[in-house]
Amino acid sequence: MDTTFQRETCPELIMDTSFRRGTCPELIMDTSFRRGTCLELIMDTSFQKGTCPELIMDTLFRRGTCPELIMDTPFRRGTCPELIMDTTPFRRVKLVPK
Repeated sequence: MDTTFQRETCPELIMDTSFRRGTCPELIMDTSFRRGTCLELIMDTSFQKGTCPELIMDTLFRRGTCPELIMDTPFRRGTCPELIMDTTPFRRVKLVPK
C-alpha cells in the first residue's frame, strides 16, 4: 500500500502511512490518513505491533468488505489467534466482532 489511498467497497477504513501503537478500538494515527467509522481497522505500509491483538497489517492492502480484510504477501504476524496468517496473496480473514 502506498501513501495514496484508494477507497474501495469498505468506506470504514482508516488509512495511514506510518502506524503507531494505539489502543483498540481507539487508534493513534500518524501523518496522512483518512478517518472512517470502523475504528478497529487500520491499514499501514509498515505495521508495528500495538495493543489491539485483532489487528494484522499488510504492506499491500486490497479492497475488502468491512470487517473482512484481504491480506497480501508480506506481513507480520500478530497476536490474534482468530486471524489466519498466510503469505498467499488475497487470503481473506475476518476480524472478531466487538
